[in-house]
Amino acid sequence: MPGSLDEIKGLIEECKHQKSELLAEKKAVNTQMSSIRVEARQQTANTNYGEYGKGDRRRIRLNKESALRPQESQKASIGRQINELDQTINWLERFQ
Repeated sequence: MPGSLDEIKGLIEECKHQKSELLAEKKAVNTQMSSIRVEARQQTANTNYGEYGKGDRRRIRLNKESALRPQESQKASIGRQINELDQTINWLERFQ
């Protein structure tokens, strides 16, 4: 529990700063995920049609999913941290 109004304001500002850093990190992760998807689409466009390209398309999709898995978990972790910061900010704002 913060002791004074100045401490509360300082903590709120610190939480908002951390939140903005996390949002920037989340945006970078989204950009990485987007580039992985674009690359997979381009590779899929260059495969053969029908039964001849079926194995290639499956391999491309599995590679894409395995490449996206770490980013998805990182994105979820960042989302949880942002939610915790939002809750903390809301809690601190009640004391102003």
